[in-house]
Amino acid sequence: MRRDLGLDAQQAMRYLDAERSSIVRTPMAKRQLGDRYAGSWLETDGRGGFRTVVAATDVASATQARTLGVETRVVKRSLAQLDGAKSLLDRASKGRKRDAGIHAWYVDVRTNQIVIEADYKAKSAVQDLILSAGVDPTAVRFRESAGKPMTTRIIGGEGYNS
Repeated sequence: MRRDLGLDAQQAMRYLDAERSSIVRTPMAKRQLGDRYAGSWLETDGRGGFRTVVAATDVASATQARTLGVETRVVKRSLAQLDGAKSLLDRASKGRKRDAGIHAWYVDVRTNQIVIEADYKAKSAVQDLILSAGVDPTAVRFRESAGKPMTTRIIGGEGYNS
């Protein structure tokens, strides 16, 4: 954790405590908020600590989630809506010629958007994919990525994209 996250021993312990707390509180928030749940994550609190943040689609739900001892954010789209938009992109990409400039897409709950990573030359292909999928363009953020993902093999393990 020191090397990868830049945390000293005390910060690492606080992070692990926050992570354990988040593992308990996140499923509770999902159950409590239902279709108004928009994701959760850990973030620093500015004092060297960490906190669980839960996103909700309206103020009343965010207020309700605070009873779980979490920080809250009010966002436009639920996690189900974001996952649905990603599924539309997945389906649309299967029915078309693959553009090598488009590298990946994923749900980013912190920004409440789908992020499409692509070469800067592929912006029009990204726009075409979004339109053909029928996804609301305001739900998508373009992120320029320098190179396409490559499969890496780890001895004794499974391949993964790096």
